[in-house]
Amino acid sequence: LGECTTPVLHHCVRARNARVRCLRPSRDFYGYFRDLAANFARATKEDPQPKKTLVVDCAGGVGALSVRRLARELPGWLRLQVVNAPGQTPGVVTLNEGCGAECVQRTRRPPAHCETLASGCSVDGDADRVVFWYRRHTDGAFRVLDGDKIAALLVDFFAHEVARLPAELLRVGVVQTAYANGASTRYLRDRNVRVLTAKTGVKHLHAAAKQAFDVGVYFEANGHGTVLFSDAFRDHVAAANDTPRVSGPPALAALAALASQTVGDALADALLVEAVLAARGLSYAQWDALYEDLPSRMLKQTVEDRTVLRPTEESEARLAAPASLQRAIDDLVADFAAFSGRAFARPSGTEDVVRVYAEADTQHRADDLAHQVARAVYDLARGVGPRP
Repeated sequence: LGECTTPVLHHCVRARNARVRCLRPSRDFYGYFRDLAANFARATKEDPQPKKTLVVDCAGGVGALSVRRLARELPGWLRLQVVNAPGQTPGVVTLNEGCGAECVQRTRRPPAHCETLASGCSVDGDADRVVFWYRRHTDGAFRVLDGDKIAALLVDFFAHEVARLPAELLRVGVVQTAYANGASTRYLRDRNVRVLTAKTGVKHLHAAAKQAFDVGVYFEANGHGTVLFSDAFRDHVAAANDTPRVSGPPALAALAALASQTVGDALADALLVEAVLAARGLSYAQWDALYEDLPSRMLKQTVEDRTVLRPTEESEARLAAPASLQRAIDDLVADFAAFSGRAFARPSGTEDVVRVYAEADTQHRADDLAHQVARAVYDLARGVGPRP
């Protein structure tokens, strides 16, 4: 295949396993770009669109190759503009340095060489994550539309469309991790969307979404995720498409075909978001207004042995051991209960550190709660180095 992104590789492996014929895999990639563009065109063809340029921050990674290839296939109303490609001048960038989905999502700052741009999206180095961003007209604030916001937009859309199908109940829901912003979870539950919590890692999210839902939306806050569709959903959509009075723009079958069924795919997700925004007639600002994120803080505390911390079987956001540490965290969170406080500590899977997450109604309180939990970890789980 040569140089390609992780999602392209997954697409090709899936196609090869399904015995799809491809005479020139290193050139055609089993129809990856052709299919994305064709499904996007079908999903948006009945919605007249003004021409739009979507800036894509490629994080200095191989995703730039895919963006350029896809741009040649897309319908004329959507133009992709590559920024932060490897070796691009002016402004040569190092992979993920000051740019890319994770950097933008964590720092809430514009990616390198995008400081003056009004809007765009950022993918990560291998293009399996995407977040959107824009400058708010009212105050010029830089706003990030992360994986939680993407999940809210998509589940709102598909829940509405599924309700129009002449079919028995299809299960629509969202799978999140403990790191999902509490405001997003509250928004979904207030709209009667079923929300499940899985362990951190897309393999856990993917499995839970596939098992629990006919339309299963899962995204980590860093923009890694997709929407999974069951055979029952596809059968009902096919039946509805045979009945003109219940099928309509945009075509659900084309939208469902946009979403990767194997792995998070930044380009597929970006096109899916743009198609849904077009169908709903929403701007980035209107999408952003679905809910307001609670301020949050993530910290790392080094410990002698991370295995001392053992999460419960039910939730990685609670500790079975040390019990004294979980009690201390509960007491701290209780002190912030009036301020939407939430916090947890979980051991890293790769290094002897404990990851602390906290959120509250103001950034000051979120920072305060996070540092207090970090101190509790230091005191009760044999912290290393200076006490926080």
